[in-house]
Amino acid sequence: VKGAADVDENGHGTHIVSTILWLTQNVDVYVAKISEGDTLTTADHIAEAIQFVSEKWDVDIISMSFGFRRGSQKIRDQVEKAVHRRKIVFAAASNDGGRTARTYPARQDGVICVHSSDGHGNASYFNPTGLAGTDNLCVVGENIEGARPSFTPHQLGGTKRMSGTSCATPVAVAIAALMIGFVDNHMPDHVDWVVPLQSAAGIRAVFHTLSERRTGQYDMVDPVRAFGGSNEQELQKVLTDIRSKLDT
Repeated sequence: VKGAADVDENGHGTHIVSTILWLTQNVDVYVAKISEGDTLTTADHIAEAIQFVSEKWDVDIISMSFGFRRGSQKIRDQVEKAVHRRKIVFAAASNDGGRTARTYPARQDGVICVHSSDGHGNASYFNPTGLAGTDNLCVVGENIEGARPSFTPHQLGGTKRMSGTSCATPVAVAIAALMIGFVDNHMPDHVDWVVPLQSAAGIRAVFHTLSERRTGQYDMVDPVRAFGGSNEQELQKVLTDIRSKLDT
């Protein structure tokens, strides 16, 4: 859109970006602004943004904390191209509970759909109904503290706690970035594995290694639980499990 990417008159985007930056290290975050407010009126900006970040900026991960009731051919085409280029695409599931299905693009093939959980690992009440035969991955998405811009000129902003699958999505992105770095540091031979680590299939497999089935169909992704006390034996078990899923 025409507005500057570093001017946020809504606060949602700032919260998302700050969550990624607070949970990760040694990453670069690029912002493609798709709306001036909290309403998305056209798919054109989003399709253009996906193409730009995939081809021009050549990012590794694309994070989309929004969704539509209906699909869009323009977005679908660009997501397919991004996935073909091994971009890892995340999108928020929806916040309407059982009243609506997963929103788009979270329900598109190749996109990692992110649901929310509370701090105890239970699926959030506002998640869409879990689907049989597909991934129902969730990460903590309730009461996430993030930065909030000031809407008063010359006044600093603060922080705000927000909940939703849109808040869970940057947490999932941060976990993916963490695990890519972890595996790359400990097993550099992953570049020759059957399933590429830096791909949607690779990250899905990693997430399942870190997850536990909770609340029916939902798999709670929790690296803290998976790594336990972070001793060498536990670290090696996680690495062995990841290798078995990606190199068989």
